[in-house]
Amino acid sequence: MLRSIRAVYQRQRAIVERNPHLEAAYLRGLARLTDIFVDCLVENVRDRVRAQQWRGALHAAVVLASERPARLFDVPRRHWVRE
Repeated sequence: MLRSIRAVYQRQRAIVERNPHLEAAYLRGLARLTDIFVDCLVENVRDRVRAQQWRGALHAAVVLASERPARLFDVPRRHWVRE
């Protein structure tokens, strides 16, 4: 989804390029949508680890690490390690 959102936004880039107000709105919108989808990635990692869907959890964690590495710490240790 994140790739798709960025592709859509990229197609609109030329429209806002020379207008500071539109460009600011564009950047805020893209940042907000990115934040939303990063939050979804955190939840996706948590859910997949709980369900022991390791391949899916790893894939989501890799994407999350490439976007916002610090957000991996939002997945509590208890979800990663059996005690």
